[in-house]
Amino acid sequence: MIKDMAISLETFLNKILKKNSFRFIVVGVSSVAIDFTLYMWLVSIDVPTYLSRGASYFITLLYAYFLNTYYAFKIGEITWRLFLRYWSLYGLVLTFNILLNEALLLLFNKEQSAIIVIYLFVTGVSAIMNFFGLKYYVFPKQNGENFI
Repeated sequence: MIKDMAISLETFLNKILKKNSFRFIVVGVSSVAIDFTLYMWLVSIDVPTYLSRGASYFITLLYAYFLNTYYAFKIGEITWRLFLRYWSLYGLVLTFNILLNEALLLLFNKEQSAIIVIYLFVTGVSAIMNFFGLKYYVFPKQNGENFI
């Protein structure tokens, strides 16, 4: 049983690396680090949370757009279709992100201790939405196969 689990894990890791998902993960983790740092800094200088969330997400979106396009997905040429799909997905997710973030902050009376937990939860939900949106809407097929 342990041997089967090890083989399954090895197969899974090979599949991830083979399909270049590792680069997508690198972009995602670095994007979250940038987003979190900006968000916490803006909140610390008393920028309203909804503006802090929107600004940090938008700045990180610019960073992630270029890295996802040129590094993770290795798209050599940006088309208007790709551009519009990417930005429409992230615009939708940004709107959802801000609304969920604000709703949860109101629920917890904007307590300082809740801000980080809420940020992590909302970011996780957004990451899942972004993953499926990128996979099935923005970059549905690369070189005849699903990217991720």
